[in-house]
Amino acid sequence: LFATMDFKPISSQLARLKRSTPQVGKRVESKYVHRMKRCLQPFILRRLKMQIGLLLQPKTIDVSRCSLTDEQRSVYHQIFNRSRVAFLKQQSGENSGVVSMANFLQNVLMQLRKTANHPVLVRAFYTEDQIVEIAKRLKVKNDDWRADPLEHVIEDLQAYSDFQIHTLAKTYSYLSEFKLSNDQLFNTSGKFLALSELLPQLIHKGHRILLFFSNDSYARRFGALLGSYGHPICAAGRLYASQRAPGSHR
Repeated sequence: LFATMDFKPISSQLARLKRSTPQVGKRVESKYVHRMKRCLQPFILRRLKMQIGLLLQPKTIDVSRCSLTDEQRSVYHQIFNRSRVAFLKQQSGENSGVVSMANFLQNVLMQLRKTANHPVLVRAFYTEDQIVEIAKRLKVKNDDWRADPLEHVIEDLQAYSDFQIHTLAKTYSYLSEFKLSNDQLFNTSGKFLALSELLPQLIHKGHRILLFFSNDSYARRFGALLGSYGHPICAAGRLYASQRAPGSHR
């Protein structure tokens, strides 16, 4: 369309008209907008739901409740109890402003939500001793961390989730012994266990599957886990699909 329609002269004319006579400029702008809509209309397919609703199969909603695994429940309670202690300390201290408290509670809820999806989205399995050992090896062998003090490397890794540390261990051979086990990756999430049972059945029946996530971080990490498990998953923004759908989806 850009090759067949030159908008530059139009935009420059509108700019001059707006500067000289604002009212005339608005009328001319409306005229050009209407003209461009008429030119673009044959190239845009727009149908309302009422026009195609009769052609669609009826929608079926089936909500499945996924119980937390023992590992998830343990991590969930640890985060809750640790946050409760921190909350009480903050309440009794001087720095208990409304904004800081709101941010604190929001962070706690986010950590609990991550844990309910999969414990590897938070720090659940890696110990502090393992973090220190990984930091020492990165400090010696990795150019990105070599110039930083060891304390800073440890501090950076402490902010990582288990899945991020596992990804580092997969990337660098000198960290391979720190990779999470298949049991930790695939058998510690109630939702993941439910998906691992449901997806093969749907794929075997020829269904095309779209998985929607609340944010990109969940989509990337859950998609990577599903890919590691053997399901053909492709990324498309906040969408993961068993087969890449045409176009870009969000």
